[in-house]
Amino acid sequence: MTAFGLVENGMLKEAEQVALEGEKLSGGTDPWVHHAMAHVCEMQGRLDDGVKFMEDRSDRWDNLNSFMYTHNWWHVALFHLDMDDMDQVYSIYDNKLWGVQKDCAQDQIGAVSLLWRLEM
Repeated sequence: MTAFGLVENGMLKEAEQVALEGEKLSGGTDPWVHHAMAHVCEMQGRLDDGVKFMEDRSDRWDNLNSFMYTHNWWHVALFHLDMDDMDQVYSIYDNKLWGVQKDCAQDQIGAVSLLWRLEM
């Protein structure tokens, strides 16, 4: 969580260092580390690094609560959207975002916000 706080304060270099240390300490299983790194890579325009980092760890999200699962996949979809890889964006939307837990408003907000971005 420290890494995300650093991201939100524009301290991207420090955020990446803290996130990578968290990656080591957690054995690569902390989804909040993954989330912070997604923000670092996105804010630095490192789309390839971001999508690789996230997809390499996505198998660790299967047993998370629906919000963390869908939110990290949402970040992956945004990387693909920025790279104009629309097939991947729609695949993630269909298989990882929409309807994972239909009564979770946060999940639905993420899914709808991706649709909104597709229309922009």
